[in-house]
Amino acid sequence: MQDKKHDNFFDEDTEQKSSEQKLMDMVDQYAPKQTSVEKGAKVSGKVVRVGSSHVFVDIGAKNQAAMKLGELQNDEGELAVQEGDTVSGYVVSGTEGELLISKSMVSKSGGTEELYDAMKEKLPVSGKITGINKGGLNVKIMGKRAFCPASQVDIKFVDDLNVYFGRTMDFVISRITEGGRNIVVSRVPLLEGDLEERLAQLEKESEEKKTIRGTVSRLAPFGLFVDIGQIEGLVHISEVAWDRVENLEELFEVGQQVDVVVLGLERKSPLRDTKVSLSIKQVEEDPWTTVADRFTAGTTVEGTVTRLADS
Repeated sequence: MQDKKHDNFFDEDTEQKSSEQKLMDMVDQYAPKQTSVEKGAKVSGKVVRVGSSHVFVDIGAKNQAAMKLGELQNDEGELAVQEGDTVSGYVVSGTEGELLISKSMVSKSGGTEELYDAMKEKLPVSGKITGINKGGLNVKIMGKRAFCPASQVDIKFVDDLNVYFGRTMDFVISRITEGGRNIVVSRVPLLEGDLEERLAQLEKESEEKKTIRGTVSRLAPFGLFVDIGQIEGLVHISEVAWDRVENLEELFEVGQQVDVVVLGLERKSPLRDTKVSLSIKQVEEDPWTTVADRFTAGTTVEGTVTRLADS
């Protein structure tokens, strides 16, 4: 019999407690290992709850992570995710009892140390385009002035940098000198991050001869450049239509949406230089395969003279 001074005198040594303890032991044994919550770590998880100001995400860590609603809203201000959806972000605060994730660092005023941390971890930083010059973009990030060279603005051809003025976009810091007075940023690493996945998708669509929607981004004498998401493809003038086309400007304009088929990819290094061949005419059936059914000998038809040639 235990004395009252014994440490376990007031403990209830019951079968119920023993069962509960066994259950807790099993939970501890089989619980997944805690996800790294170091600042700058990229994490992903499922949305488990939508609050009034934050969305809460289960990333497999001890505590749920919170992300501001504003980061998950579309252009109309509507929430673009719901419970059960998977979201990704970067840990911007991992203090005890508080785990915040964000698509990018959006601090209005960051110290030099914070800038170096963002550069080291390749953590996206949110920046507003405040000016345009012939060499690139002037950007304000974390309360400081930065510069994005024209070659680092996009992985696709950019004809006019003025379209970016006033916009807020994500960048990575590529260089910091003069104690933070000279900051160079780039969008290329962020844009190339998902490019491999997009190219693999295009290769599959090429095999399936699947029709996809694109937007005409440039006109050239030899064809059309079409934006098909993350990368441009080329529709050679010979692939525009089954009949002869001589002046593309009469048929197409920049910003026009077109249906295309992916003919093939020629991978390059870096990936952003990969060449994608597209076709507009192959969205439709080749008319020459049915010409015998549509026209028979002796039939009278009307037509339009399209060109004259020497015999």
